[in-house]
Amino acid sequence: MKKILLCLPLCLSGCAYNANPRVDLEAGTEQQYQQDLLACRDIAEQVDKAEAVRVSAGNEAALTALDFGGEMALEEGTAGAVAGSLSGALVGGLAGIVRGASRANRDKTLVLNNCLRHRGYTVLSKP
Repeated sequence: MKKILLCLPLCLSGCAYNANPRVDLEAGTEQQYQQDLLACRDIAEQVDKAEAVRVSAGNEAALTALDFGGEMALEEGTAGAVAGSLSGALVGGLAGIVRGASRANRDKTLVLNNCLRHRGYTVLSKP
């Protein structure tokens, strides 16, 4: 069950990357655009989503564990500090997974849009 809970936010956030932006084709033909789009997608796929998720999950878990642990220590002593730290690490880790995946998806979309702009297209969709 824990694995499902940990994987769910990452799986749900994986759908947010916009690999088909709306562009003004005035700069070229449909065939040229499809070639440029494929090339730009390859570049966008180089954004390391796993690294963004790892860093964000670790940072959020640590900060939230400290916050929850400190709060619970004041209210319930050592046992409360341990329980608060553990629950804070879990909550923070899950939030970090979602935040990191979302950030990586936004970065991929920005890279794709910028690549198309550098190839002369006007990108109409927003990241």
